[in-house]
Amino acid sequence: MEPDRLPVPSLSGVALHGDRVKLREVRVDDATDALAWSSDREWFRYLAHEPVDSLDQEQAFFHSLLADTTATPRRTYHLGITTESSDTIIGLARLGVTSERHYAADLGYGIRRDLWGNGITTEAVKLLIGFGFDQLGLHRIWAHHHPDNVASERVLQKVGMTKEGRLRDNMLTSDGWRDSNLYAILEDEWANNLV
Repeated sequence: MEPDRLPVPSLSGVALHGDRVKLREVRVDDATDALAWSSDREWFRYLAHEPVDSLDQEQAFFHSLLADTTATPRRTYHLGITTESSDTIIGLARLGVTSERHYAADLGYGIRRDLWGNGITTEAVKLLIGFGFDQLGLHRIWAHHHPDNVASERVLQKVGMTKEGRLRDNMLTSDGWRDSNLYAILEDEWANNLV
């Protein structure tokens, strides 16, 4: 550990505000709104997960997300994406500390399909990266995406992440093994992008 670097903290009650987007802690009652995308096969096209079949399944998933909020130490932040004008959840953003020793975390995100392409995801990812560097004191944040998911790649590029390479056969899906493109950003790169 660097002499002046503090341990990665565990935070609760996280609420992050942007110009149009807010990230907040999830609630079980968000499962009803989340079902709009979690049951959509097209939404899962590039993911290694299958859509849910029922509200009960989605509620069980949200219960598992809530369990992360009370973990000690807290290392996973699943935050609901809402707009500043409405508290209705339109997507999820996740930051997971993958190494406390190396101050590293990965991120993931997704919003309802009818809202794709309007900058909401990019703003949410910027908020999440800022949270990771500014409040958790991370050094490196990384993400990977399906090589065919050009929209996700554009989001990662817009927030200042650098492509580091291709992970071969790193995800097992219902269709078999698939590759991922790896992107990352370092704390000094993030600080320099803010100027």
